[in-house]
Amino acid sequence: MFPSRNGRIETHNNMVICGLWPAQIAAGVTAAVLDDDGNPKLGNDGKPMVKAKYTGLHALRHFYASWRASIKMTLDVYGRLFPKRDARAEMEAAERAFLQAT
Repeated sequence: MFPSRNGRIETHNNMVICGLWPAQIAAGVTAAVLDDDGNPKLGNDGKPMVKAKYTGLHALRHFYASWRASIKMTLDVYGRLFPKRDARAEMEAAERAFLQAT
């Protein structure tokens, strides 16, 4: 838990709205604010309006993990998701089994 300025517990929403979003905007990690037609909205200064690109604290977890991870660790964890160099026969067998089941 994090304390607020007055010593109370800081709420999740307040940390996101008052901390994460302004930090992203200051760092240029933004997305355009769009109108109902999908066009960028303009502010009073005539410049396109922006909002924080990421809406929650979970984005920090992904940032930190990708920042700290090596390619070896990534392949060790997720390598099983990538097809083998010659997975053609395996894929064809899976396709046949799937089509026969439907």
